[in-house]
Formats: sequence, C-alpha cells, structure tokens
Amino acid sequence: MINASFTLAAMKSLVDAVKYSNARIGVVRIAATVGEMMLARSGIGNLITASASHFDMTGVYTGLFVLMALGGILSDLANRLEIRLLRWRPL
Repeated sequence: MINASFTLAAMKSLVDAVKYSNARIGVVRIAATVGEMMLARSGIGNLITASASHFDMTGVYTGLFVLMALGGILSDLANRLEIRLLRWRPL
C-alpha cells in the first residue's frame, strides 16, 4: 500500500515536470527558429526569412502556421499524458 502511494505521488511530479518542460520546449523552439532566421540555410526560420525577403506572404504564413501547429500538438500531447497518467486524481 505504501509503495502504491509513493508511485502515485511520483507520477504527479512526473506529469508536472512534463507540463513544465512543454513550456520550456516552446521557448527553445522560438530560439531555434530565430537562430535559423539569422544563420541557417535550411529550416522553418530560413523559409520565413527567405519568403519575407521575396515578399512572399504565403511562405511567411506557412512557416508561422507550421510553428503554431507544432506548439499546439506538443501542448495537446502533454495534456493527454496528464489525463492518462493521473486518472486516479479527482478533478
């Protein structure tokens, strides 16, 4: 019984860490995109920069949409993981 209590408490901490790291992933993704915009020859940041320099708004918005979708998917995965692992916890 005691082991089960420790496991449930540890699972809560694990899910909190995943949700916190999801927020950190967003910051890292922004930093990587800015780095790509400045220095890279490929990637989403380069797509946005190259499209903007040619006044191609479709390319700019495509890159931004991809970044937005990636953030939404990562956030949804973290929420689903929390719901699945913490079923035992009352809402």
